[in-house]
Order: sequence, then C-alpha cells, then structure tokens
Amino acid sequence: MIKIERLTSTTSPAFQEAARVVHDAFEPGYIAQAMSPRGEHPDFHTTRYTNIVRHGVMDLEAYTATTEEGTVQAIMIVAPPGTPDPTPNQNTAEFSAFVASLPPVIREGYEAMHKSEHGLQMRAFPDNSDIYWIGFLATSPKAQGRGLAKALLAQVRQRAASEGKIVALLTQTKENVTFYEKLGFVVKDTITGPVRDTTIQYWALTWTPPAN
Repeated sequence: MIKIERLTSTTSPAFQEAARVVHDAFEPGYIAQAMSPRGEHPDFHTTRYTNIVRHGVMDLEAYTATTEEGTVQAIMIVAPPGTPDPTPNQNTAEFSAFVASLPPVIREGYEAMHKSEHGLQMRAFPDNSDIYWIGFLATSPKAQGRGLAKALLAQVRQRAASEGKIVALLTQTKENVTFYEKLGFVVKDTITGPVRDTTIQYWALTWTPPAN
C-alpha cells in the first residue's frame, strides 16, 4: 500500500529520508556526475539535494510516498499555479555561500545546468503562472517499479484536471521521457547544453487534462 503525505517540516525524520531518496536517485546519474564526478567534492551532491527538498517544503509543495516498510521511498515537489518566481527560500544565504565556495569548475557546471534548464523553461512556458509545475520527482532505486512515481503524479494530475490546468516538467533522460509519455505527457520542446565536458539534453513535457 502506498501512503502519500505532504511534507511540511525540515526537521522531521521524513525530511531526511526524502533528501536521501533524492540523493540516491540522482547522484549516480550522468547529469550529477557531469557536474561533479563521484568523490570530487564530498558535500556537493548531498548539500544540493538537501537544499532542493528544503526549498520544496518551505516555498512550494512537497509530497512523499511511503510504502509498507514505513520509510519515504519517493518524493515529488510541485509549484502550484500562482507560485512566485523566484521564491523566498529558493537560494538561501547559506546555500548561496556554499555554491560560491565551490571550486570554479564545479560551480560553472552547476550554473550551466541551471542556465539551460531555465532557458528551456522560459521558452516552453513563457507564462508559467497558470500551470502545475513539477520541479522534482524522485524514487529510491530500491523501490522503483512499485508505482510510487505514478501515484504521486496521479495526485497532481487529478488536482490539475479539477481546475482545468496543465501539468508541466523538465527531464534530462530519454528513459524518463518514455515513462512520462506512457502517462499521457507530450514533449513540447527540447534543447541541449554543455555541463563541463558533457552535452546534456533537456526535454520539456506537458500533460493536458482530457476534455469533459
């Protein structure tokens, strides 16, 4: 059985579990390794993913999916319609200082990724004030294939459908594109951009509620 709850505390055990899920899901990926290969900087990925979850809890909406084991196995971060950009805690002073302290090659790779993501987002969704924006969706590698991501997406799609809104997101892997397409998302735009020595492709996808 999958239990979905909104994460509202940055000091709870669930917050730490969610940050770990994001780390375990994305740190081995080619985008993370392009920015900072494993072992190059001991705190880069952990600090970055913890900040993502903190931002989701403090400024957006963060939802966790828990299985019968009783621990968080997936997390989705959503910006509902009307969310300001940027949000107050998107880059705290502490995290900004951390980024500034990074070796230039890591910082430049990190900034290059965000520049490409932001460029595609603005091109595909120039007015994103009236959409449900999925900022992050991660499932623990050990829990993949159990329907956790689908359950989280079903929740936001049901909510968007009741309001006649679209759901939008970005992804950086073809496998994810295939996953989202099976759920009714369609590719709206795509770009490529360099991150250090790796060329990353980014896709923008949308889901439109069916006509009544």
